[in-house]
Amino acid sequence: MSQLGWIDFSPDERDKVNNVLAMLSEPGTLDELGIGQIRDAYADALFPGISTIQTRAKYFITIPRIIRDYQELPPAKKKQGLGQYMKERENEIAQVLASYEDGEKGIIGLTRIHSGGVERRPSIIYWNGLRTFGILKKNGSFADYCRAMDAMPSHTSMELAETAEGNDDKQSRHTNLVNLPDRPIDWMRRDTLSLKLSEKEAVFLKGKLIETPNIQHSLPSQLFLHDLVDKAIELDSFDQLAKLVLSDNNISAECKENTQLANEFSLAIEGAHIRYNILAARNNSANDAVAIYEKEYETWKKQVDGLKLFNNVSADRWLSIFAGGTNHSLNSRTRGFVIDFCRLQHTNSPLVELDKMIEKQAIENKGARSLLKKKINREDWIWIGIRRLDYRWGSAKIILQDIRGGLNA
Repeated sequence: MSQLGWIDFSPDERDKVNNVLAMLSEPGTLDELGIGQIRDAYADALFPGISTIQTRAKYFITIPRIIRDYQELPPAKKKQGLGQYMKERENEIAQVLASYEDGEKGIIGLTRIHSGGVERRPSIIYWNGLRTFGILKKNGSFADYCRAMDAMPSHTSMELAETAEGNDDKQSRHTNLVNLPDRPIDWMRRDTLSLKLSEKEAVFLKGKLIETPNIQHSLPSQLFLHDLVDKAIELDSFDQLAKLVLSDNNISAECKENTQLANEFSLAIEGAHIRYNILAARNNSANDAVAIYEKEYETWKKQVDGLKLFNNVSADRWLSIFAGGTNHSLNSRTRGFVIDFCRLQHTNSPLVELDKMIEKQAIENKGARSLLKKKINREDWIWIGIRRLDYRWGSAKIILQDIRGGLNA
């Protein structure tokens, strides 16, 4: 049996790998052509702090509440450490939410409650978002944070952003590591715990999306800032969202440019994935699927030609997301693939040349694991991998819906 391993340089890198592995299990994420780096670079620019495995906005509140509760424990009750304390509280939250008769959607760990507890813990899934939105004001991984908290002599040295309602400021004000809108009592009780946001919580999260430096040109920030959330959450695809954003005169130029380039690239690279599926279906004698995909490709080709999508600078424009201050890098193989694909489309090169280039990219990207090197036994052929890119809009829409729901509570 094959196994996946990596050199564990830091807890932060380990958390990233675990999140990537979790996201790879999500539908529609199989990246046969290796364009995930480009997709993720745009996704981080458009929807920073949001990932495909986040389920509800309330976890942006519950996780720091657990941390704050731990911070305020007397030293004698902190012997277990923050990491273990959070694991136990996260399991308790899943158990309480799962006990409701009408159910709660988006409970993390629902299927693992009675078999070892939450596996993909909310604290890991939401950690980057909590830092990105300024709710937790400390750099480093979750493991680093736990070590730093446990090394502190007592909770009196911890930092809390807001004071308890009705409490004397001098008693409850510390500094600013955990930023929360309120201080509810016994918030984990069955009659009070919910994944729905209160109005105060929703106002707080909306403020974080709008006011936090470095994310003010993101789509969530701009949608809230210009009162477009109600329209946006009715849209299913990123393509529809892009049309809404690009047609509004109030959206910032930076946000519009990123949205425009992301949407163009999504449409452009769909053609490569159609040709990939033609190759895979042809290799497995799925002739009906080949015929369907050939017609899809013809339709796609007419659309991109009508839009004049491919030209001498297309690849440079779409790969410009890696210029400047991005934390992402693009490997030379994928960069060359995008450039070659654009060139072949622009010059209307023969399909045999295009297919050869796509096959080469797929096999070099996946090696022996490439599905183009395997026989796939299926009665009904199923599309392999990515179609149009979503850039995490599906997950972001749920977060926005939750905040909108709390604002209207």
